[in-house]
This record gives sequence, structure tokens and C-alpha cells, in this order.
Amino acid sequence: MSLLSDRAWITKRCRMLAAERLSNNNRYSQELITYYSFLLVVVSVISLRYSDIFKDMAGVLLVLGSIAVLIISLVISNKNYIERSINMKRSYLEIDMICDKSIAAEKVCDDNKLNDIFFEYNKILNNTENHSTYDYNCLCFSNRNNKSFTGKRLDLLELIELVGNKMLRSLLVVISFLFPLFVIAYYMITSHVGIR
Repeated sequence: MSLLSDRAWITKRCRMLAAERLSNNNRYSQELITYYSFLLVVVSVISLRYSDIFKDMAGVLLVLGSIAVLIISLVISNKNYIERSINMKRSYLEIDMICDKSIAAEKVCDDNKLNDIFFEYNKILNNTENHSTYDYNCLCFSNRNNKSFTGKRLDLLELIELVGNKMLRSLLVVISFLFPLFVIAYYMITSHVGIR
């Protein structure tokens, strides 16, 4: 078993990655809602000023867009990204103090003090949601060349899963921003060509 200071350091770093991931999810979510709302306003203005562009499809686009914004807003508010990010940050700052205490106790081999610190460490872990396996694997990957890193080395399957997960996340971001533009372009083209 690794030293308590190593375990605490790994947990702290994973929680830092989790806090950053949750904060990024919050930022992305807010930007997406703003972007969709902006597109709804643009479609509304265009359909009022140039009614022949969308013909009778403007109402459908606006209803679909409004439903999308509503659903995304509800999902985001239920995820509590910002609150969870703040809790992760609070947790890793508390665990950072555990790291310092455990290093000092390990240097003098004070087992009683280490037991007290371990109890305090577990108390912190129980008061906050755990980081994800994804966060842990990101940490392991970023420390793959660090000889003193006591965490696991990712096997090929875990590495493929990590890379695939990162690619999927990026793809979802791109699709979520481009999809409404494709829908708008489709309706503009089909309304002018007469396809339906």
C-alpha cells in the first residue's frame, strides 16, 4: 500500500481535475444556452423581416429551438456543475492540508498521528462526491513518464477508452454548436427549392 501522503496527493490531483472538468462543463453549458437563445432571436428577426426565407417553417424552427433551450436548461440546472466544482475545489484544498500533515508525520514515523490524519482524510472523502474514473485516468496518463508516481499505469484498453472519451466529448461540443446551423440551413434551402 502506498503512503498516505501519496494517496492524498493522487486524490487531491484527481479532485483538481474533476473541479476543472465540472467548471468547463458549466461554462460550455452556459455558452450553449446563450448560443441557442441567440440563434432563436436571429431566426425570429429574419422571419419577421424576410418572411419568404423560411416561409411557414419559422414557427416550427422557433418551437423546436425553444424546446431545445428549455430541455438543455433543465438538464444543466439538475447537473449542478458549478456547485459540484466548488465542492471539489473545497475538497482538494482540505486534502492538500492532509498531504502536508501526512508528509510531516511520515518523516518522523508517527503512526498515531498518521491514524488521526487518515481518519481526517476519510472524513473529507465522505463529505464530497468522488471524482470519476475518467479524472483518475487523466491523472495517470499525465503522469505516465513520472517514475515517482504511485498511481497505476494505464493499460492499452484504458488508454483507448480515455482517448475515445476525450474525442467523444470534443465531438459532442462541435455537434451541439453546428447542429442548429445545419437545421436552419436545411429549412432555408428546402423552403426556396420547394422540397418537403
